[in-house]
Amino acid sequence: MVPNRLISNNIRLWKKFILIYVIVTIIPIIVLEYFLSDSIKSIAFKSSLELSKVSVEQLDENLTNKLKVYYDMADGLSNDLQFTKYLNTEYTSPYEALNDFNLFVKPLMSMLNYKNSEALIRVYTKNSTIGFSGITNHSMDDLAKEGWADLSNPGGGTIKWAGAGNSINLSNKEYLGNYRFLFSDTSEYKPNSVLAVFFRKDELYSIISKEVEGGKKIFISDAAGNLVLSTEHEKKYVNLNEVPFEEEYRKDSKEYSFARYDGSDYIMLRKQIDHPSININHWSIVYMIPAGAVHSSIQQIRMTSVVLSVLCIVFSFLLTMLLSRNITGRISKLLRKISNVKRGNFTISDEAEGTDEISILDNSFNEMIERIDTLIHEVYEAEIRVTKEKLKNSIIETRAREAEIHTLQSQINPHYLFNTLESIRMKLLTKGDRESSDIIGMFGETFRLALSNHNDIYKLSDELRFVESFFLIQKYRYGDRINYEKDVPSDVLNVYIPKLILQPLVENAIYHGIERKAAGGTVTVRARIADGKLVIKITDNGAGMDEDELNLLRETIHKSNQADTPRGYSGIALRNIHTRLSLLFGDQYGLVIHSGKGIGTEVVVSLPVTDAS
Repeated sequence: MVPNRLISNNIRLWKKFILIYVIVTIIPIIVLEYFLSDSIKSIAFKSSLELSKVSVEQLDENLTNKLKVYYDMADGLSNDLQFTKYLNTEYTSPYEALNDFNLFVKPLMSMLNYKNSEALIRVYTKNSTIGFSGITNHSMDDLAKEGWADLSNPGGGTIKWAGAGNSINLSNKEYLGNYRFLFSDTSEYKPNSVLAVFFRKDELYSIISKEVEGGKKIFISDAAGNLVLSTEHEKKYVNLNEVPFEEEYRKDSKEYSFARYDGSDYIMLRKQIDHPSININHWSIVYMIPAGAVHSSIQQIRMTSVVLSVLCIVFSFLLTMLLSRNITGRISKLLRKISNVKRGNFTISDEAEGTDEISILDNSFNEMIERIDTLIHEVYEAEIRVTKEKLKNSIIETRAREAEIHTLQSQINPHYLFNTLESIRMKLLTKGDRESSDIIGMFGETFRLALSNHNDIYKLSDELRFVESFFLIQKYRYGDRINYEKDVPSDVLNVYIPKLILQPLVENAIYHGIERKAAGGTVTVRARIADGKLVIKITDNGAGMDEDELNLLRETIHKSNQADTPRGYSGIALRNIHTRLSLLFGDQYGLVIHSGKGIGTEVVVSLPVTDAS
């Protein structure tokens, strides 16, 4: 006995799988987790920082859009000629002032949607003749007493912002606002009036209210550092320099810095706001993110990566066990088969699935056993074939008997009927009724064609002659309402087909298609040889069928017996033709029907190309 050179040859197969799994999967995952930890932290931090930058940009946009509404309101009022004319007019009577107020100021307020706005508009003026309304009844002395406007620098009519740092208190409420000096004489630049638009400070708090929920701190200040808006408004900071940021420093980045505020660590972002179009220049946003929240997010991401790693290990372990069980299980089955053969049992319980080496080995073993059991299987399969053949012959015999009974019922002494029809035709001809005589003659001819040839097949040309005779008879009934067209090449006319398969289809096209259409229509017969088959298409442009009717008809022609045909539905002739063709030539031949409501119907007949033999 030759000793094994490798220790692995003495280890069970499933243990080898476990060893490979530990070496290939678990060790690499642990190593990657260890070395990628810092990278995960860096990526998570950068992701949080980028999201914060987006929030700052959105905050800038929201603030600007909000302030622009009130800037446009002040700009629109101060540039309105009628409004400024009203302010600069010295009225002789209150009635004239009231009349101009109703004519010019009120419509302007409506246009600005003043009543539905949160804005508070005031005009401080030296013109005492207009001081009766809630808007214009404030004097320049009142403005000086309120003290929120810089009266020393009119600024050439520029709209300025007010209320940063110390809010404007009106009616015991905090306001921010903008104002513009209005001049009656621009050459001297001495203001005659001041237009002010105030808005509640609470409106701006709604912009940053959601940020407070995450523990973030936000400070928005003007160019002088005066606080316009802050999440710390309850602490009454007036200027940004008053906010006690401790130990602010940067760490390898100009985009952010670290600061300590109110006993907590924050990551600080600064952004300068410049929007000259609404006179906002060198304002700034200080956006502070709790460092603990960022670290918590990083820790959560790291925990997620650890959980995913564990899940990968568990999943791969289960997959390895499943693969191991699959391989060892199939090998065990093969060993049991070998044991059964040793005991003389040559029955194969199952076949191997797959194309791997084990399956090939199992299938080769099965083939070896099947050689012994071949005779039993051949006999069994032969019996099945005989049974199927008997069943098919039984169906053909049944159809033949049905056709024979139908033929016996329909044949009422053909020669007697021919002679009677001829006598009627000659009688009508003698009386001068040539039209009726011709109809009887054509009917006799079609009847003779149907019964004179005792064979089951004849040429396509014979079938077409029979169809044309039948159509001429229908022409006498319908007149110009029906037309017949034929598109059959000469090389197809000599192909042999089963007898009387086209005439019922043409008859159906007339009765169920053309007759139901008030304007009439055309029946077209086309025949071609394609892919070794004779394909005949009977098409009409009559009433057609909808989807439900078409499906019912298709179901009808595939019924196995007449009892299955839906009551009152005309599909028996089509079913008989389809059954005859399928039984004679195989299931690949028969009828296919296409139709559309209001478009027409097409019946496609497929046959093998046969000769007289």
